Amino acid sequence: MKKLYCLLALLFTAPFSFAMDVEFGGQHRTRGIYYQQDMQDIFNQRFKFSGAFRPNEMFESHFWLLTNYKWGDKNYFDNEIRLYGYGDWKMSDELMLRLGRSPYQVADGSSIGMNDYSDYPYVMDGAFLSYNTESLAVDVWGAYLPSVWQGNNEAPSHQKALGLSLDVRSLPEEFKMANLYGVYAINDDGDDHIRLGIGIGGDISGIDYKLSGVIHGAELGEIVSQYAVDGQLGYTLDFDARIYVGGHYESDSYDAFYYNRHPRSGLLDVVQWGNGTTYGEGGISYMPSEDFEVGIVGLYFHSIGSWGQWGNTGEHPKDGAGMNTSQVIEADVYIKKSYAGGFAIKFLGGMFDLANDNPYWQVQLQTTFDF
Repeated sequence: MKKLYCLLALLFTAPFSFAMDVEFGGQHRTRGIYYQQDMQDIFNQRFKFSGAFRPNEMFESHFWLLTNYKWGDKNYFDNEIRLYGYGDWKMSDELMLRLGRSPYQVADGSSIGMNDYSDYPYVMDGAFLSYNTESLAVDVWGAYLPSVWQGNNEAPSHQKALGLSLDVRSLPEEFKMANLYGVYAINDDGDDHIRLGIGIGGDISGIDYKLSGVIHGAELGEIVSQYAVDGQLGYTLDFDARIYVGGHYESDSYDAFYYNRHPRSGLLDVVQWGNGTTYGEGGISYMPSEDFEVGIVGLYFHSIGSWGQWGNTGEHPKDGAGMNTSQVIEADVYIKKSYAGGFAIKFLGGMFDLANDNPYWQVQLQTTFDF
């Protein structure tokens, strides 16, 4: 703890000593969850403090300080404090080099993203070279990847990786997103992994769409042995409401790679993509103002892979049965409200496993304060 105090003192005093441009910010998030599974409530809190230092137009340094704790946790001193930091060197107007521990996202984050839902967002340790123009953005990177979230446990997998991402810009509204990427990764056991992905999205006369596809395999000749397709189609009505349908399909052996807690895999965040999760979805959201939204979501799971477990224990919420299942329905409702000063509140609740007449329900209340 003394080291933390010394570090914070250094962070606050160094900018004034060197007369550099400084920016600080952060977020405090509280999430209360009541599980029907074991009739218990959980209150998690996450505090994030961040800063940026700019000694000149060429260099910029960033840091994140994160910690998590629970209300009523007597072992609060055991909660981990993590410090992330990275530096940017703007070599030219188009070329930038980043070194350090940094968040990174490809396209819409469906395959590689920050996974900000979790207590500690995903980061990479390595070097990132970015070339950005008005019409094209290219990223080349080599990094150690984080411990990915597999079910209810963090497990080291795909430890080292080389990646290439290409975003096409300056496109009409019909193609807001156009991304191609490739990743070569190798884990501690020496097993290598090749992944190729594509993502497109845009708006056409009030109709919005998003479609992504991923193929991967152990070697180049068998790279299409595992695959996934994900998409969504929506329409915005005249009275500030949006209706949408979508779906996700993947092969039985599909490796979800980053195991993000995808909002689109159920608002209760109980189901994850991976190893054969397939579902259809539909919903409607009403946005009478920029700071208020209410919505209803329905999902029909045709299959849930072995990594697609649900519940806060990683098993079926009521009887502890195996995680593979079929024909599961989830129905959710949510309300979001934002206030002046960076405060926001979100309430959501839902029922899971309605099709098998063995439902599991959950209620969640989340507040965030950005400063």
